[in-house]
Amino acid sequence: MKTFLLYLSVAILSIALCGNISAQKKYSKMKITLKDGSILEGKKGYLTPDNKVNFLFADAPKQLALQDVNLIMGKKNRIGAYAAGFGGGCLAICLIAVIANPNDAEVGTLLAGTAIWTVVFTGIGAGIGALASHWQTVYVGSQHSSILNRMNLSFSSNKKAPYNIGVVYKFN
Repeated sequence: MKTFLLYLSVAILSIALCGNISAQKKYSKMKITLKDGSILEGKKGYLTPDNKVNFLFADAPKQLALQDVNLIMGKKNRIGAYAAGFGGGCLAICLIAVIANPNDAEVGTLLAGTAIWTVVFTGIGAGIGALASHWQTVYVGSQHSSILNRMNLSFSSNKKAPYNIGVVYKFN
């Protein structure tokens, strides 16, 4: 039971640490919707301070101005971070257990078990990292900035009615 609680605490600690590791500004995958409606899918994309987006499109570098873009969706690859967090956490706990072991005859068995558990937890971390990688909105152009900007509330007069209220919503 103690071993199970130890491994469970390593898993919880690894999840807590790995969620905050990805502070990078690059996205492993990007979907860019242009103003004309076409969609470009690229890799290794990032936004520059001079209002441009750089990415690899068909393995060639491409740069677009943000004024030509309606929407950018990005996806960060978190598989490596989670795999390293889970595997490293398990390795640290198991090595502490090997060092703290009072019985020197079982060191080889404990090291073999450490290697096996580290590989298992690295695989579990990679699986959770794959599930944690999701699409997020990176940039929204001015056309899609808010619902209120697309509403047009107009007042007009009519001979039969003193006030007419019309609401128009732009879907594009």
